Amino acid sequence: MITSKNVDEVLKKKYFEEIKEFFKNNHSGEERVKYIRDLYGTGGWYIPQKGDFIHGIDYDFSGIEFRKRSVGREEEKLKMNWSKIAVRLQNIIESGNQLSLF
Repeated sequence: MITSKNVDEVLKKKYFEEIKEFFKNNHSGEERVKYIRDLYGTGGWYIPQKGDFIHGIDYDFSGIEFRKRSVGREEEKLKMNWSKIAVRLQNIIESGNQLSLF
């Protein structure tokens, strides 16, 4: 099963620091969606290993599709649009900021 932790791990890799900086400037939700959509563009990656992690993603104008194949199971896919990705990134940023206060 693709978990929130799996998705968060992927989102914290590519462009995360740039996104964090952009979000700090209190841009509107629409501006955030456009920014991350344009930043990612079209592409993806694939890792041929299996385990409890996302092994591939594809992203385009509509959002990101996460792929995960656990041992002995068929590949699972989860598609998230850019609006949901923007909210998820904001949640990751906020939870990181809260943790750093202690």
